[in-house]
Amino acid sequence: MKYDGVYSVGVVPRENGAGTVGLYLGGRGAAPLPEIISRVQNDLNLLREVNVDVKAAAAQTVPVEIDIAITPADAVSEQDAKAACEQAVKAYFDELSVGEPVIVTALGVRVFATGKIKNYLFNTSVTMDRKIGPNQLAVCGTVHVGHYAGVGQ
Repeated sequence: MKYDGVYSVGVVPRENGAGTVGLYLGGRGAAPLPEIISRVQNDLNLLREVNVDVKAAAAQTVPVEIDIAITPADAVSEQDAKAACEQAVKAYFDELSVGEPVIVTALGVRVFATGKIKNYLFNTSVTMDRKIGPNQLAVCGTVHVGHYAGVGQ
């Protein structure tokens, strides 16, 4: 993680049998640039042990679509609440590491922590936690923020 653009790493031991290791690099909300991955691979080639094959690659990005309806907090405009919600969702995904699951409750906490949202409801896009593989990175897909006229309105 000493390389610019690398925020997390997923490790898959024995990926292609004995003596192999797969390293999957993730950045903040995206895969690192190819030149960074190449630099990591070159440095690993100098450090690896004899008869050990270490492969560095970009983590497979898994876009997660977010469809959320919100009720703005008192004295907060709908526009300001929607912008705060979208920013909170994107920030949540930017801090996920390779292999880290999407936890719906943690995402909801981020939305509430803005102080601009009184209530919210995730629509069908994210209603359950989402498991992510050790070679994958969950990234923010399209974020749709609508109005929630439920309890708290």
